[in-house]
Amino acid sequence: MASVAVVTTADPVLTAQGLRWAWPGQPALFHALSFQISAGVGWIQGDEQTGKTTLLRLLSGQWSGINSPFKDQCQGTITVVGQHIMAMAYPSPFVFWADPDDPSGSGNLQISARACLAQWQQQFPTYDPHIQAELLEGLDLIPHLDKALFMLSTGSRRKLGWVGAFAAGAPIALIDQPFAALDRASISCVMAWLEDAAAHPQRAWVIADYEAPPGLHLSWRLELPSQS
Repeated sequence: MASVAVVTTADPVLTAQGLRWAWPGQPALFHALSFQISAGVGWIQGDEQTGKTTLLRLLSGQWSGINSPFKDQCQGTITVVGQHIMAMAYPSPFVFWADPDDPSGSGNLQISARACLAQWQQQFPTYDPHIQAELLEGLDLIPHLDKALFMLSTGSRRKLGWVGAFAAGAPIALIDQPFAALDRASISCVMAWLEDAAAHPQRAWVIADYEAPPGLHLSWRLELPSQS
């Protein structure tokens, strides 16, 4: 069973209780998994095939919401600031999640990066266009805004996800393998924003990767065990 170390007493932004996930006919990847996510920056850590991306998709509602084709594979409860994610349609205005393979979550990779940003601005009533503008410049995305998502490099899609994660203003933002394919300047830009995010009293940023970067203050850490 996964272990979680919580190093803050702040009220949780997200609570997961008794999560179970399994593909039909397969052993459960998660069984009775319970944890809380507090404000600031936290880390989901694990090796390959431990379920990091699957867990993010469940927390976002992409694989657990009432309109998900996979909802029957998921059991348990997920609440974000008191809202039951598994009883809501995906996407939710309470959770930001940019799937690296499909940042818009629409299944349409023909739309442009600019259209993807516009979609997020409609989804999140707290979206901040000033933060978007600052990050687009800092991550050197302005020349790529009119490219279709399928034309963007892996690094550019991840950078687009970071823009949304900070600009959305959602109670919780989920990011998978945040630094994969990013250049050094972009990593430095993201780390500076994360250092500020670590002190936020109400919002949470959840990052899933093999290990956390040194020096970044984490409010909590969830370690997923290797599957044997």
